[in-house]
Amino acid sequence: MYPIKNLICLSTLLVIAVSAASHTGDDDQIAAVNRHSLMMVMGWGMKPIADMYAGKATFDAELAALQATRLVQLAEMIAPIFSRNTAGKKVSTSTLDLVWETPEDFRLKTENLLNAAIDYREATGQGEASARQAFKPLADGCKGCHEDYKSE
Repeated sequence: MYPIKNLICLSTLLVIAVSAASHTGDDDQIAAVNRHSLMMVMGWGMKPIADMYAGKATFDAELAALQATRLVQLAEMIAPIFSRNTAGKKVSTSTLDLVWETPEDFRLKTENLLNAAIDYREATGQGEASARQAFKPLADGCKGCHEDYKSE
């Protein structure tokens, strides 16, 4: 199980990062930090689930359902948090300008990710086999955006 201490540490780091960016008064950098923070929390949400299917942890239906609910909530935040176009701006970010150059593709990918998270959440109530099957589209949804819209 992933202790609450990890969540508290992650939350503290995110608050520090957002506070540091906010202090500069640079709205574009604040937007970049907010995007990065959301992606970090999504990674935190995916890790215990991914560990279950990678054989690093035993399947825990309750944890899978909880993390799935969190991922749905987080996925719903992607479009609004990426709404500030920082293409060509001088910001520290791993987000490629392609996000704003191909908005329809980005919108479809984020919508597909949200739908995959919803499907995964529903599958967690149907047993390990159903959850395992629904996990692949969820993981692929994350991977698809990372491959297209995140720099190395």
